[in-house]
Amino acid sequence: GELQELLEKLKEWCEPWHFGFMESRAAAPLRLVLFLKQGLHNLEQALTKINAPQIPQAGWELLQKIDALGIFKYMLDVDVLDDQMGDTIGVELIPQDAIYPAVQQRLVQTEKFAALMELLQQYNVADARIDGLKKTIFAASMDADTYIYSRISHFKLRWQRGEALPAKAYVQL
Repeated sequence: GELQELLEKLKEWCEPWHFGFMESRAAAPLRLVLFLKQGLHNLEQALTKINAPQIPQAGWELLQKIDALGIFKYMLDVDVLDDQMGDTIGVELIPQDAIYPAVQQRLVQTEKFAALMELLQQYNVADARIDGLKKTIFAASMDADTYIYSRISHFKLRWQRGEALPAKAYVQL
């Protein structure tokens, strides 16, 4: 019922990717992850349409600078509570052309990736520890006959009640 109505409001700009209950959190919200069909283009409209918290100005600046790098597609994370939207918004940055480990190893050596690392630190959503991420991508062997690898699944930028939270990097090993 209510979830279907929410998805209906967003169908022009988003399509559902996955959802699940965050039972470890006090309010046990329903986390809804939506693929943004046109990237960041309609993100502000989508948030307004569902009465979700807005992303602060500094967050928009960061997202626009990241978007200019041209290396990501995007997903939106929102929490659905009983009678309202949760107070945290997440934007997932999915490497669009670097799904496979060998391609990611090339990506993390580019100027665009270096620019991303600088932006995350400049906007105080990451610190120097993020420099270790590049090494992580090369941590597992890439022999032709093995399926052992390390890659970045996605980054997540988060805002709660208008304040930036530390960014997350999801790494698959």
